[in-house]
Amino acid sequence: MRKLIGILAVPVVGALVLADMWATPTQADPRFKLVEPGYLTAATYGSVPPATIIEPGDVLGGLNGYLLNQFAQAHGLKVKLFQTDFASGLIAVQQGKADIQLQLAYTPLRSKTFYYTRAFWASQIGVVTPRGFAYLGPDSLKGKRIGTITGYIWAEYVKEWCASCLTLFPNGPTMVTALLNGQIDAYIGTDVGLLTAPIFPANVDKVNFTPLKAGDFKFPADRVRDINYNVLRCGNSELAKAIDATLADLQSSGRWAKALADLKLVSANDTTNEPPPVQGCP
Repeated sequence: MRKLIGILAVPVVGALVLADMWATPTQADPRFKLVEPGYLTAATYGSVPPATIIEPGDVLGGLNGYLLNQFAQAHGLKVKLFQTDFASGLIAVQQGKADIQLQLAYTPLRSKTFYYTRAFWASQIGVVTPRGFAYLGPDSLKGKRIGTITGYIWAEYVKEWCASCLTLFPNGPTMVTALLNGQIDAYIGTDVGLLTAPIFPANVDKVNFTPLKAGDFKFPADRVRDINYNVLRCGNSELAKAIDATLADLQSSGRWAKALADLKLVSANDTTNEPPPVQGCP
């Protein structure tokens, strides 16, 4: 029997991370191809704490917000949000309506359409079930309703395992609400992704998180750890490389480790030593 892990209530502090000292702004680099001069337009699909948090006033917070605001300040830019759902955010980047799509996994197929930044964040993937549900493994959910988000690569694994079980949602809060309301029986998510409202903090005791192992719901071994990147259009690699340079500077200076600690994250969430993604852009 697999052990069910109760979810810990961990404070999410987006503004705390952003309070670090910013670099002195300089002239925006003419090599950057920006949707709007003076702005880094970031496609978001809601808050996905602690990596991406939409603060009051449409300020980008969380770990990703820390990275991109540091980059913007160093290059004389401001971060502007293009708020949509996951799948539409990718289309917005392709169509030149947004410069960057935040927080997604790598696939060789996607890399032919998008240029990937270095990984900035990782977490454990698992299945989230109501506290009273006797989850003993994937077979416990055969024939039941399992949620995930439209456009996530996880959907393909669940679909292959049980096509009729799959229920898609536009974002995390909608999916979590469906679980709490009994509209679905479980969803595939990450350990820290459970901090997404409305499940945190009022409903944290109503669910359990069980980590996936290789083979569960057809997940391959290299997908049970969710490694997150940001992506840009293939023709905008110079902008991506400049963001990577900011990340490298934060990591080498120790400020990145402090940002992780401020958000109560652990070494398993750090991707400093993760190899760069294999780019597939022509």
